[in-house]
Amino acid sequence: KWKANEVFEEFPTNEMEDDDYPISTRWVLTENKGQKKARLVARGFEEDQLQSTDTVSPTCRKESLRLLFSIAATNKWKLQSIDIASAFLQGKPIERKVFIIPPKEFAKPNVVWKLKKC
Repeated sequence: KWKANEVFEEFPTNEMEDDDYPISTRWVLTENKGQKKARLVARGFEEDQLQSTDTVSPTCRKESLRLLFSIAATNKWKLQSIDIASAFLQGKPIERKVFIIPPKEFAKPNVVWKLKKC
């Protein structure tokens, strides 16, 4: 899915600028109700630019959820939720350069991945 959604492009390390630093990655393995999942996680704490970059994740406060549930219960509405498995792959183009070190299963000599979407 990563290649089909054009999330990254391979980038030769010899073309990186001096201030470019690739972020390492690791696999996070989880199991829920017998279903196993593997996620590739970039270790963003290694990026020194992170302090100067706004990071926003769309989340909902507990108070907002309680209000929604209260309104739904009052009106006898049925609530549903969905999980879009590859939603992050549909992300917006990144406006700055972010390089990650590919996992060893996909690594090529002297090549990093330049992220195109976040």
